[in-house]
Amino acid sequence: MPRLNAALFNVSVNAKPKTEEVLLHEGALVRQAEFRIFTNYAPFISSWRLDILDADTKKLIKSFEGTALNINDPIYWNGKDTKDVIISPDRKYSYVLSVMDVHNNHDDTKERPITIREIKDEVSLKQETDESKDTLKDRAARYHKWLDAQSQVNGLDHQLIPIRGETIHLDRQGTDVRSLRVMQGEHVFTDIPLVERYGLTPQELMTSGFSTQDEKDNLEIILPNGDYSLDVVSVKPGNDVSAPNPVVVSSGPASAGAPSPVATAANQLPLEHYSRPLKVGDDYIMFVGLGDAKVGYNIDRGHIDPIQSRDQQPGFYAQGKMAYYLKGQIWVNI
Repeated sequence: MPRLNAALFNVSVNAKPKTEEVLLHEGALVRQAEFRIFTNYAPFISSWRLDILDADTKKLIKSFEGTALNINDPIYWNGKDTKDVIISPDRKYSYVLSVMDVHNNHDDTKERPITIREIKDEVSLKQETDESKDTLKDRAARYHKWLDAQSQVNGLDHQLIPIRGETIHLDRQGTDVRSLRVMQGEHVFTDIPLVERYGLTPQELMTSGFSTQDEKDNLEIILPNGDYSLDVVSVKPGNDVSAPNPVVVSSGPASAGAPSPVATAANQLPLEHYSRPLKVGDDYIMFVGLGDAKVGYNIDRGHIDPIQSRDQQPGFYAQGKMAYYLKGQIWVNI
């Protein structure tokens, strides 16, 4: 099912449940607001637009635009409108996301409110700007949970972009994957976002680490019909997966199923590069047969009267069962 969502991260631990807020102090945001876009059909999207609105008048306050190349990147807002004027704590605000395909078909998300919380005293300000190790660790943990939860939310309000393809589910199975790319020939078709890696400050990443081995995988993408290859860059087994090192992904496909070395800087972890073919939308048929059989030879020499069961006759015998599983897909244009 196509899924589209936009969300605003609550940096403050004091934010009220089920609200999305920005903090205001003396005419400026305490921290930049971070929005993220979540979708499982990015290959069908050519451009996107995030609009921040006056919730009452629907007047456009600020707009952010992009393409499929940066749809997975964080969107930062300093709290100012198109005329560089800071938002007012006396007004109500909201935001909505629109995406478009190459044929100008539009999908939109439901409008979501933004809560403005004004910080008026120095004690509260100091608490909200605390950068202690425990605070950073808690923020990083909340950020990871927020990303995981919001990636499963479907905020679609109107859906007009035609989606024809198959949903691909990916499970890293405890591997510290640093990059996932879908290639079409020698060109990058799309990047599959590993959202755990983005958005946090270097300090927060240093505190929380990069490891996702104990986290549930929710990597899912809908690909159009066609032939692809899936390129994976991961840390070699046995290395410290918690080290927050950036990764440079080498260009050029590796042989299917076989690891190839990836060039890394001296302070980076050793990486492996895998590639495997991926077909989407082909007609196929699959037959799996399962059997359980037993054969033997019965000998009836000697005194056999005490034998109660006479199910088996002298000579060779065979016992068993068979089951089968059949699955197929045939696409017909009518």
